[in-house]
Amino acid sequence: MSIDERFLEHYALMCKAVSKPDRLRIINLLDNKKFNVGQMQKKLDISLSSLSNHLNDMYKMGVLGKEKEGKSVFYYLINPDLVDGISNMQKIIRVMFEGRSS
Repeated sequence: MSIDERFLEHYALMCKAVSKPDRLRIINLLDNKKFNVGQMQKKLDISLSSLSNHLNDMYKMGVLGKEKEGKSVFYYLINPDLVDGISNMQKIIRVMFEGRSS
């Protein structure tokens, strides 16, 4: 069974979008919610410059959407099912590494 090359490119891009712990924390925070940058920075304790870079990259990759409300820009997950996908991967990782020594 062959896998479509375009699908593989999208899959790799999605993996890149969630490849850093801070990005996973951002996705978890935005699960069915919207936050602006200031709110996220306070909740996640990430430097403003790092947070802005992650948000910009994830927006460009199509993981996040944003909308302006007054003077604030609020970010949200384009596809909330991403949280379920990450949760499933966490279960797989726990099983794979359960019982292994550090």
